[in-house]
Amino acid sequence: MTIKNTLGALAMLAMAASPALAQAQYGPGASDTEIRIGNTMPYSGPASVFAVNGRMIAAVIARANAEGGINGRQINFISYDDAYNPARTMEQTRRLVERDEVLFIAAPVGSAHNIAIQRYLNQREVPHLLLLAGGTRWNDPQTYPWTVSGLLSPYGLEGYAFAQNAVAENPTASIAVLYQNDDLGREYLHGVERGIEGTGATIASALSFEVVDPSVDGQIVSLQATGADTLMLFGVPRAVAQAIRKAADLGWTPARYMGSVASVIQTSLVPAGVEISTGIITSATQQDASDEAFQQTQAYRDYMDTIEGYYPDAEPTNGSVISGYNTGHVLLQILREAGDTLTRQNILDVARNLSTVDAPLMLPGIPLATSPDNYQMIRGIQLERFNGQSYDLFGDVVEF
Repeated sequence: MTIKNTLGALAMLAMAASPALAQAQYGPGASDTEIRIGNTMPYSGPASVFAVNGRMIAAVIARANAEGGINGRQINFISYDDAYNPARTMEQTRRLVERDEVLFIAAPVGSAHNIAIQRYLNQREVPHLLLLAGGTRWNDPQTYPWTVSGLLSPYGLEGYAFAQNAVAENPTASIAVLYQNDDLGREYLHGVERGIEGTGATIASALSFEVVDPSVDGQIVSLQATGADTLMLFGVPRAVAQAIRKAADLGWTPARYMGSVASVIQTSLVPAGVEISTGIITSATQQDASDEAFQQTQAYRDYMDTIEGYYPDAEPTNGSVISGYNTGHVLLQILREAGDTLTRQNILDVARNLSTVDAPLMLPGIPLATSPDNYQMIRGIQLERFNGQSYDLFGDVVEF
């Protein structure tokens, strides 16, 4: 056989073999050209301030699509309004899975809302990823193997860290707690209880509220009456803003802490009043986009390019916008690492085996990873204090 014929035969063998070697594998919502991802978001209702998360995720995806997509495929991010109503979250999620046939569900907002869909998605073996909710429930690979947490810090860890800080500042602290009456609020409260175990601090009173309550003024009046010297606020921004303002109106000046879910300055502290909010402590895992040093970095410039090109109405310093940006990038990372094996099982395998996490606007030193026996993606937080304009970080990263 001549060299020419030999080369030709080899080429024919390679052509015959390559389809088998490079054969893409697809589940629902995936093809040679498209990947469909489902999402629910409170674009209306009592927690609509969080909707910017969804809009920023969509912007990150739009930029990726404009730059050629992921592995040559365009991403179709299908996001429906659930009005922050768990029943509506369930309805919209069924629509995404059964009618739109998405490959997976990503970044739904809210503890009760993710609880509403968790069993359904696990029974149908649909990946339930990057939740915008911070409970320990999302780290249960034995019971819910298809649910993998996202980039919100564990609420219990925050409550624990706040309690430990309060005790360090005042060993006999008397703590009043206002908490949202759902898994979010209860996890914060349990963290506080754990944080004061074996110390001289006590919980003077813990009162709950419903997300739909028009006001929390009555609870703040009752909490003040206990004589507590420390106030902890765990809930949506509107309620936290009301609580800060009412405490000030009463002339009550306890040491104050608030959960990170309400830490966005524009949605909690501006409505409450930045002057009366000065000194309040919360926790952080993300960069502060108002920090001048951070604004000199390439990560910040890339962030602003995405906003200017794909979400020009966004407020760059809004923590929920930053959260959406980070979440969007981790979503792209999962798709990138999945390659041409776009099955639900492979998406899950990638999501639960992230040795590094591509979240460009996270604080340095915050540990991030997942493993098959530990789905908790974010494994540490940093405390910070509001100075009247922005937050100042203090202390060491609190890990668990």
